[in-house]
Amino acid sequence: MQYNIRGQKTRMYDADTGQTRYVYNALGELVSQTDAKAQTVSMQYDRLGRMVQRQEPEGMSTWTYDTQPKGIGKLAAVTGPNGYQESYRYNGLGRMAETHTQLNGQNYFVSTVYDQYGRVESLTYPTSLAVQNTYNEHGYLADVQRASDNQPLWQAKRLNARGQLEQVALGNGLVTDKVYTPTTGRIQSIQTGGGVIQNLAYTFDKLGNLTQRTNRHLVETFQYDGLNRLTQTAVQGVYSTTITYDALGNITSKSDVGSYTYGENGAGPHAVTSISGLKSSQYTYDANGNRITSSATGQQIEYTSFNKPRRISQGNTSLEFEYGPNYSRYQQKVTKAGQTTTTTYISGGLMEREVDQNWVKDTHYLFAGGESIAVHIQKNHGIAEETRYLHKDHLGSIDAITEKDGQPVESFSFDAWGQRRHPDSWNTLTDAQLGELILNNTGLTTSRGFTGHEHLDEVQLIHTNGRLYDPVIGRFLSADPFVQAPTFSQSLNRYSYVMNNPLSLVDPSGFFLKKLWNGIKKAVKAVGKFVKKYWKPIVATVAGIALGVVTGGLASGFVGAVLSGTGFGFGSAFAGTMLGGGSIGDALKAGLKGAVIGGVTAGLTTYGVNSLFAEGAAGVQLFGKAARVAKIVANGVVTGLSSLALGGKFERGFIWSVATGTLNYLYGRLVGESPRLLGIGKTADPTKGKWDLPTNGSLNFGIQGGDGKVGWLHEGQPVTDSIARYVPFMNATSGMHDFMQVAMTFRSDLLRNFLNVPYMLPAALITVGAYMGEKQYIPPPSK
Repeated sequence: MQYNIRGQKTRMYDADTGQTRYVYNALGELVSQTDAKAQTVSMQYDRLGRMVQRQEPEGMSTWTYDTQPKGIGKLAAVTGPNGYQESYRYNGLGRMAETHTQLNGQNYFVSTVYDQYGRVESLTYPTSLAVQNTYNEHGYLADVQRASDNQPLWQAKRLNARGQLEQVALGNGLVTDKVYTPTTGRIQSIQTGGGVIQNLAYTFDKLGNLTQRTNRHLVETFQYDGLNRLTQTAVQGVYSTTITYDALGNITSKSDVGSYTYGENGAGPHAVTSISGLKSSQYTYDANGNRITSSATGQQIEYTSFNKPRRISQGNTSLEFEYGPNYSRYQQKVTKAGQTTTTTYISGGLMEREVDQNWVKDTHYLFAGGESIAVHIQKNHGIAEETRYLHKDHLGSIDAITEKDGQPVESFSFDAWGQRRHPDSWNTLTDAQLGELILNNTGLTTSRGFTGHEHLDEVQLIHTNGRLYDPVIGRFLSADPFVQAPTFSQSLNRYSYVMNNPLSLVDPSGFFLKKLWNGIKKAVKAVGKFVKKYWKPIVATVAGIALGVVTGGLASGFVGAVLSGTGFGFGSAFAGTMLGGGSIGDALKAGLKGAVIGGVTAGLTTYGVNSLFAEGAAGVQLFGKAARVAKIVANGVVTGLSSLALGGKFERGFIWSVATGTLNYLYGRLVGESPRLLGIGKTADPTKGKWDLPTNGSLNFGIQGGDGKVGWLHEGQPVTDSIARYVPFMNATSGMHDFMQVAMTFRSDLLRNFLNVPYMLPAALITVGAYMGEKQYIPPPSK
């Protein structure tokens, strides 16, 4: 990568996707991007930094803001290539009330009504079909009904403590029961209709890998390697497959497909270029790393400038796609033997309209709790209509579909990688059976199947909306633009499907874990906003801690505690007054007052309240098991009174003390010791393994042992030990972080590596809060 003097990335070379160049304006906004195919996209922004125009080879997209009533600061309208238009209307509280989409001369309206708590009360589709939501007294969704006749569609019957639905009743009278493991929350079984419609059972290992699944008389088992990659699948009495990998996460062989070769003819190191064996084929790629040809099927694929498929052709079949300004697919045309069927996707797939020479079919996807539960189908604009219900497995794949009387009309099954197979025998479909399925595809209730994604059965691919996926070879056709866990080697393989663990993980968008990663980024941004808003009291607190440490170190015991409290009181009050606009004289007065009250508070809490509730003291005998709570509350009262004396509010000091005291108690119970500012006097524990909890009194900064390696970043090395001893809070934070890594990742290497960085911020916040609870500092004054 190359960066300019402002630290902005100007060039990136990726072995899979080639070279990309970036250009910025004076405000640091990205205004131009050129990829390895010399395709350039240009962006323009308004004064608030919002994108208002984007020009790319497909055409121009525009965004308009602030022009709708109650829509100040909100998106008002969007336009895109090929006449795409979308506008938005907001209600009195600024919430999205209506979306109006114009496609190919047709108008589609989707409207939303909210209840007094801001929850969705009703949703109306473009065909005027409407559904209503009802919530229970705890705020959970209780049932979904069709608004026109109050016909029940879905009802929550039982919820466990984790918020997982254990029993659901559907509008056709069928009841689905789910059983979860209490300690992990993993699914154990799914039964619908007393086991007649669905009778699925699952077994997971301690790392969360699925090791067995059953459906009535059929049993399938799975094995994994040390990186949690699927290595073997076996259906008892039917078939068995084995999968091998290289160090890069590439599949090197799949016994039901053949041996894989990568990186030929200029392709990237993760792009499969040929397969030899049962399903031999050769593949070629464009400069952006997109697969464009397959010799086995004669398949050819053209891509947009944003690397999504524009056209797929294979034999006498072709598929063409159109995308909106947000790169979401809104139209698909399938032409087979001269006959064309056009599917329009409205509001991100909320409704699909299929049109051919003979009929119009509107498929409405009905949702409950963010999951599609049924489809309501109208043909020829409502002349014929019916509701069918979707029954899914643990991955969200459609397992069965039932009609209004509860009778099954369609059953499905998919192998570990998403290939369709016979639902009754789990045999892989023959070419003739697959051809028959393709021929009759227009009769299926929905083309969605594996993990809820859409199957393009005509070309044996799956469209995940983000990318195309080939379930036969278990690889994506394009490189993932997101690298979610750069510290985990398997995440660097941009073509792998969910890190080669397809039975325990899902890819909802085709961009693996994009939503979770975006959630982490939003959390970091939220922390940044918090710091920006409250930086003054934060600085005052840091100043108080620094002075408290210095003065507290002048003596030990009672005197040390008083001096520490005195130093914190002076430092936080002085800094808080200065940052609030006060003069030096005002700050000195506030500091002296804070010093006196801080010292008294520290003395009272450390050798008053804490002594009363020490182990074996009268306070413990008086309060018994509630002594811990009583101690925290008593310290809260003292700190609240001290806050009041400083000119603040009693409740602020009380809440501050109770919160930090609780964190201190939790830290001690979880890590095994009280948090210390520095790790001076401690040494690393050489016996500590990868899955061992932090050791009391030891240094914990660095990579935990147990992986057979010792590098300069491992625990117990000179660099890591120095950081742990002399950088404030580093060792104490590492202890909490180690606890979270060991106890809150289900002993999964995959989850542990992915959560390594996200766990750092909460570990640091808990540690600092626990330290302040240990010292019983008074909160800095606020203005």
